[in-house]
Amino acid sequence: MRSHPTHFKLLVPLSAALAGIMTGTPGLAAELIAQVNNCPGVFYEEPFNSAVAAPQGCPPNAASSQVPETPATPVTPTQLIPAPTAPVIPPTPEQLEEPVATVIPVDGTVSVRLINSTAAVIRYQVIEDTELRSLAGESEVTLQGLATPVTITFYREDRGLLTVTPVTTAEPGVLEVTLDETTDLGDDETALVIQETGSVFLN
Repeated sequence: MRSHPTHFKLLVPLSAALAGIMTGTPGLAAELIAQVNNCPGVFYEEPFNSAVAAPQGCPPNAASSQVPETPATPVTPTQLIPAPTAPVIPPTPEQLEEPVATVIPVDGTVSVRLINSTAAVIRYQVIEDTELRSLAGESEVTLQGLATPVTITFYREDRGLLTVTPVTTAEPGVLEVTLDETTDLGDDETALVIQETGSVFLN
C-alpha cells in the first residue's frame, strides 16, 4: 500500500501551529479546545468569560475560579436512642426465699392458731385488721377468717427473742404457729406473711 506524503506534510505544520498557539496564547487555546469539545465559545468571550462559569466538562474560564465550592456536609453517625424500658422493680424478700410452710386458703381466707410456748406475754397484731393484742404465756388463740395476703407481727413484752415455727394442719385453711423463746439473735423473728397462694414466709 502506498503512503500519501502530501497529507503527512500538511499535518506536520498544523500540529506545530496548534502547539505554538497553546504555548503563546492560552486564551485562544482554551477556545480551540472548547470548540473541539463542543463547548460554546461564547463562555470564553467577554462579558461571559468573567461573568458566567463554563459548563461542566468544558475548560474553565475566568468566571469558573470565582464560583465558591460547596462545603461538604459533615456526616455524623446516627445516635441510637434506646427505647424506653419499664422501671425495674426489685424482688421482695418473699420472692427471693423459699416458703417455710404452705396453707391452702378457703375462699381466699385462712385461720392462724398462735401458740405461746414461752412464759412471757407476747404482743401480736394482724396488720390492717386488728389492734395490738396480748397473748399470755403458755396459752393460745385462733385468728379466724383472715383475708390473704395477710401479715401478722409479734414480739415478747419482755423484749426477749422469739423463734417461730409454722406447721400446716389437717384442717383446711388452718395454719398452726408456735412461738418459743431463743437466745440466738439470728433465729429471732417478728413477722409472719401468708400470700394469696398460701405460701408462708417469716421475717
